[in-house]
Amino acid sequence: MIEDVKARMDNLKKIADRKAKQCESIQRNREDFEGYVNETMNWLDAKEEILASCTALDLDPQKVKSTLHKHQVIGMWVLFGKGLFV
Repeated sequence: MIEDVKARMDNLKKIADRKAKQCESIQRNREDFEGYVNETMNWLDAKEEILASCTALDLDPQKVKSTLHKHQVIGMWVLFGKGLFV
């Protein structure tokens, strides 16, 4: 009986330790994510004036394609960290 209780306590301790490590990992990931969001928000704040001053585009298909390509490239830089946050 006592051996069963001891074995059960040991098992529960192992489970608790594993859960604590999972929580620590989740917390680190959340902090990293929050840092990335803050960097993104700071970058957007810094670029807000430039973005707001963009004029309406002529609807010429070539200009639209060119601008779309530029925006896609910027999007890739942002997604894959090509140094736009500096």
